[in-house]
Amino acid sequence: MAWTQNPWRMLASIGLIVAAFSASAADNALHFDGANDQVAMPVPAALAAANSFSTTVWIKPDSLPTAARVFFAQTDTSNFVTLLMSTSGAILGYVVNGGATVSTRSTDAVTAGAWNHVAMTWDASTSTVALYINGVLQPSMPGGASSTGTNGLMTIGSRTDGAQSFPGSMDRFDLFNRVLTASEVTTAKAGCQAPAGASNSYAFDQGNAGGNNAGQTSLPDGAGGNDGTLQNFALTGTASNWVASDVTSQCSYAVGGTVSGLTGTGLVLQINGGGNASISANGAFSLSAVPYGATYTVSVLNQPTSPAQSCTVTNGSGTVSGPVSNVAVVCTAVAVPPVAAAAAIPTISEWGRYLLTALMAAFALFMHRRRSRANR
Repeated sequence: MAWTQNPWRMLASIGLIVAAFSASAADNALHFDGANDQVAMPVPAALAAANSFSTTVWIKPDSLPTAARVFFAQTDTSNFVTLLMSTSGAILGYVVNGGATVSTRSTDAVTAGAWNHVAMTWDASTSTVALYINGVLQPSMPGGASSTGTNGLMTIGSRTDGAQSFPGSMDRFDLFNRVLTASEVTTAKAGCQAPAGASNSYAFDQGNAGGNNAGQTSLPDGAGGNDGTLQNFALTGTASNWVASDVTSQCSYAVGGTVSGLTGTGLVLQINGGGNASISANGAFSLSAVPYGATYTVSVLNQPTSPAQSCTVTNGSGTVSGPVSNVAVVCTAVAVPPVAAAAAIPTISEWGRYLLTALMAAFALFMHRRRSRANR
């Protein structure tokens, strides 16, 4: 009934719903200004140090400050969990359980201006904390003691009292109430997908990237309902705001290999029916990137000419689990068919010559008599 009475109002409502869905479905991240931005929420039950847990997160630092907190969950000064990024880019993980501190420091450093995957696991049964940087388990190295903040709070992007702010973007922060295996962490980094069973999951997909997001002040928890609240963000422009994320591009890998035997011109390779690449010389080549877990097929679109060659591909198909560099393209000359010898001109025998002479003489006599009659 409402449709027939006011169709334009209903169309407008549908447009608003579609717009809202589009905004929430975007692949975004959240940028922290490094001054006072933070996301605050109650301490998740998964981060009780008495129990085993794991965390995974993508971070893209603008710079490497003196000390910056990726997150800090503090029940009290004797029970808290935190990840800290140092000025060298090393990540330090701290678990304080009943006043006892267990810490570790990564030997690998995260890179400013690039997305880095960071994971921490805590095995309560063995009091062991482990760090993974970009899917690589770090050697155990004590990280010392950590400062503390405000009790009964978890913050993303700072210490719980607002100090040690993180400068840069974050995406896909997940918590698990169990110890992730090394394989799960590696797959999470390589496949850009969190392991199953997250107790708390923050996708950072709110807002309009780089737009006016004055009303987008909540960081929803897609698994546990422990939503966070954005504090001190500008929520407009390309900093201190919701921004576009390119995390998924970190999980696509180039497919390539080597070409040998090429002497002609015009060789064109393609991958998965597209992504054409012209090859002009022997040596290494690289084709378009393919997402982790996807299949690929490399083929020859155009064979070389001048001189003509036939190129074949080996190791040309498979499933991407990392960079592919073993595709081999081997070119060989095309065999040119031999030119057929000219047919021999037949010769006339001696009797044949006599016969031909007689025929020519008879023809000449015939023509003479014909002309004679014509002149009478």
